[in-house]
Amino acid sequence: KPTRGGNSINLRFFPSSGFIIPVDNVENMLKHGIITKEEAKNLEPIRFRMDVQAISREQVMILDILANFEWDRPIYFSNPYPSDVGKALYTQGYVAMEGMVFQLTPVKGKTIDTDKMYENLTKNYLWGNMDKPGVLLDYYTRRTALQPYKNSMRILADDLFRKYEREKRTNIQSVMNDSVPETKAANRAEEYKRMGIEICLLAFKLMPADQAIDYGEPSSNLQEAPQGSKLNFIYSYSHGNMHSFVRLLFAFGANEDGNKYGLSVAKELESIMEFTLKSKPAIASQTAEYFFSALDAYLEMYNYAEPGAFQDRAEQYLTGLDSRFKSLMNAMRQEDAGKDRERRRYEGAIRDFETRWQAIFEMFS
Repeated sequence: KPTRGGNSINLRFFPSSGFIIPVDNVENMLKHGIITKEEAKNLEPIRFRMDVQAISREQVMILDILANFEWDRPIYFSNPYPSDVGKALYTQGYVAMEGMVFQLTPVKGKTIDTDKMYENLTKNYLWGNMDKPGVLLDYYTRRTALQPYKNSMRILADDLFRKYEREKRTNIQSVMNDSVPETKAANRAEEYKRMGIEICLLAFKLMPADQAIDYGEPSSNLQEAPQGSKLNFIYSYSHGNMHSFVRLLFAFGANEDGNKYGLSVAKELESIMEFTLKSKPAIASQTAEYFFSALDAYLEMYNYAEPGAFQDRAEQYLTGLDSRFKSLMNAMRQEDAGKDRERRRYEGAIRDFETRWQAIFEMFS
C-alpha cells in the first residue's frame, strides 16, 4: 500500500469480518460439561462478526485457538471485554458467565449459566476474611476484588429473580388453561426464590456493608427519557451493588431481611449524601455525581421497601431532604450574589444539581 511519502508497506488483512466456529463435536461438549443433553438438541454453528478496522497479534492468536480446537476442553475468558474477539462473542450471545469467569458456549443467548454460577458462588469458591474487622480492605482491594465479587452475586440474583417471575407467570397461565400441573411451575418458582434470597444474604454475610465498603466510584451517563416523560433525558447511575441486594430481598418477599440490611446500607448512603449537604458550596459543588448516585441507590431500595425499620427510616430521611437540598442551592446562589457573570462560580453547578434533582425524582415517581 503506498504511503504519503511515496514508499510502500505490506499489510496483512482478513478478507472478511465474519467468522464461523463449527459445533459438530457434540460428544466432546457433553463429556466436558460444556453443554447439557437438552442443549445438544438444537445446536448451530457459532457465527459472529468483528466490527473493527484492525486486530492485534494476540487477537489473531485467540482466533487461531478457536479455529483449531475440538471442544475437548472449555475455553474461558476472565473478562471478555478487553479482547475484540471476546467482546464480539459476548455481545452476540456466545459467552456465558459462570461466576468470576466467562465460558465460550455454542448455545446462543446463554449469557449466564445459572446452575454453574450458583454452585461456584455458594460451594466451590473459598471466601477469605472480608467480614473480619482488622482486615485491610483499601481502595485497590475494593476495586479489584470486592466490586467484581459483589457484581457477580448481583447479576446471579437478578437472573434468579427473572426466572422466579417467569415461573410465577407460567404457573398462573397453567392454572387458567388447566394445561400443566399447577405444582410444577410453582415449585420451580419457589426454588429460584430460595436460591435468590440465599445469594443476597451470602453477599451481606461475606462482605458486610459497614466493613467491605461498596461505594466510592460513582459514574453516570445521560440516556433518553422514557416515553411520556416531561424531560428529554435522564441520568443513569452506577454506584456499588449492596442496595440492589436489598431491592431483591424485598422483591423476593424476604421483607424482614430487606429491612434489616436496608438499614445498614442506608447508613452508608446517607453518609455520602450528608457530606454534600453539610459541606460549603466550594466543596459541595464538586460532589454532584457522588450525591445523586447515592440518592439513586437509596430510592431504588425505598421503591421496593415494605413496612419495617428501613422504610420508616427512609421516609423520615427523605421527608427533610427537599428543604435541605434547596438550602444548599440557596447557599450557592448567595455566594454568587452581586457578582458579574464571569465571576460567578456556581451557576453551572446549580444548573447541574437542579437538573439531576428533577430527573431523579421523576424517574422514581
